[in-house]
Amino acid sequence: SVAHCFFYFSLFFFFLMIRRPPRSTLFPYTTLFRSWVILLLRTLAVAALVLLFAGLFLKSPGVTTDPGAAQRVVLLVDASCSMQAVDGGVSLFAKARAQAADVLRSLEQGSQAGVIFIGARPRAVLPALSGNLSALHEGLSEADGTLEKGNPTAALGLAERMLEGQGTIYVFSDFARTDWSAVDFAGHPNTAFFLRPVVENGLDNVGITAIAKSPGEP
Repeated sequence: SVAHCFFYFSLFFFFLMIRRPPRSTLFPYTTLFRSWVILLLRTLAVAALVLLFAGLFLKSPGVTTDPGAAQRVVLLVDASCSMQAVDGGVSLFAKARAQAADVLRSLEQGSQAGVIFIGARPRAVLPALSGNLSALHEGLSEADGTLEKGNPTAALGLAERMLEGQGTIYVFSDFARTDWSAVDFAGHPNTAFFLRPVVENGLDNVGITAIAKSPGEP
């Protein structure tokens, strides 16, 4: 890192300057100049140490950045009505479940996770974060979609309570505007979000706009 390089560079010149040089009668101000340079390099070395330890300890509280480290993760899988749409012969809900399962399989040993389905009310596979990833996989595979309007805000609130302010949230959804337009991800500054759209350009909506009887009289 920059702090490491700066630290070792400063130490090198610090020890270089404190070596006793040969006496010089030509430049009477050499000793005073050396003293100022040594003082400057000492100051730089201390500053580098401060930067080094700041880089070690001042990390975002909710995110694990070390590769291979155990994680705290909640997977939000949209199970609302719009996710019953079919794309390429597969429902969006099935795609969301498959992508969520891939994330579960990628978690390191010792990780804790939770799975929440987004509907009118959020439904969690387990009531709290768990290291029992097999049970979470089973809950994903057995889940059914709903014909409900989704409430992402309620699901995010449940996920935050499960994480207790420390962790990552993955969201698998079509991000239908009617459900997601009011969601404010900026209101969760200590949580890392990964949004995984299950469809690129959206799908055409189909609905009943009118009912008519023909013929008018039996």
